[in-house]
Amino acid sequence: MPRQKKEITEKKPKKPLLKRWWFWVAVIIIVFAATQSNDDAKDKPATDTASTAAVETASDATATETAATEAPTAEPTDEPTEEPTEEPTEEPTEEPTEEPFATLKSGDSGEQVADIQNRLISLGYLSGEASGTYDDACVQAVKDFQSWNALDITGEMDDASYVCLCGARVLSVPKTFGITTENFLKALSDNRVALGATSTPTKLSDEEKAIKAVNINLNQYSSVVVLQFRGEVESFILIGSGDGTAESGFDILTAMCGALTASNSGIELSQAMEVFNHLREVESATYDGVKYTFSISELTGSMLTAGLAE
Repeated sequence: MPRQKKEITEKKPKKPLLKRWWFWVAVIIIVFAATQSNDDAKDKPATDTASTAAVETASDATATETAATEAPTAEPTDEPTEEPTEEPTEEPTEEPTEEPFATLKSGDSGEQVADIQNRLISLGYLSGEASGTYDDACVQAVKDFQSWNALDITGEMDDASYVCLCGARVLSVPKTFGITTENFLKALSDNRVALGATSTPTKLSDEEKAIKAVNINLNQYSSVVVLQFRGEVESFILIGSGDGTAESGFDILTAMCGALTASNSGIELSQAMEVFNHLREVESATYDGVKYTFSISELTGSMLTAGLAE
C-alpha cells in the first residue's frame, strides 16, 4: 500500500509578550487605574478627617449637654442638721469693792481707834496702852508716823495713812542721835567759828522741824541734809563742793570737822582734824556708836555721811 505522506506543518514561532499590542493596552489600563486610585486616596483622608472631627465635636457637645441635663441634683435630706450650740458665757461677777477707810480724827473713839493705837505702839510711835480715844497723844503719834513714812502730815488717820500703817513696808520709829536738829546746826556753826570760819546759826521754822528731811546751806561751798524724827537727828549728809581755791577748801574742811564734833560728844574739837584725816584714809569708821563715811567724786565733791551703827 502506498504510504501516506505526512503533512508536516511547520509551526510559526510565537511573538514575545512585550511585542503584543494587547499587553501594552492592559499595562496602560492598569497604570491608569492605579494612578486614579492613589489620587482618590489622597483626597479622601482630609475629607474624612474633617468630617470625623466635626462629628466628634458635635458628639462631645451633645454629651456635655446630656450630662448637664441628666446630672442628679442634690435633694435635701430629711436628716436634722446639728445647729451650733452656744456655750453659756460666764457673766463677770462684780467683786465687792472695799470701801475707803473712814477717816479718824481727834475726839473719835471705838475699836478702830484702839486698833490704830496698838499698831502705833508696836512701831514705837505711841507709848503706854491703847485707850480707844483719839486724844492729843494719838494725834502727835499719827503726825510722827505720817512724817517718817512720807505722808501728808495732818494728824488724822485717813485711808492712805491706814493702808501704810497696815502695810509690810511701814517704817518703825528710828533711833536718833539724841540731839535736836536745831541744836546740831547751832553746834556745827559754833565749831566752824571756833576753827576760824565765818558762820551764822540756822533757825528752823515749825514746818521744817516737822518734815522728815531738811536741807540747810551752810555757805556757798557746803550744805547739809538732815534726816530727822520728832525734831531729832536720825542721820545727815554733808556735801562740800569747792572751786579749787584755798578759801573753798578751808570752808569745806571746817564744815566737816564741825559736823564731826557736833554729832558726837566723844569727839573733841581738837581731835576733829585727826578723825577727819583718818576717815579720808579708811573711808569708813565708827566712833562712839556713830558710823561715818567719807568719799570724794567729781559729781558730788566731798561727802560725809553719819548714822547710828547697827
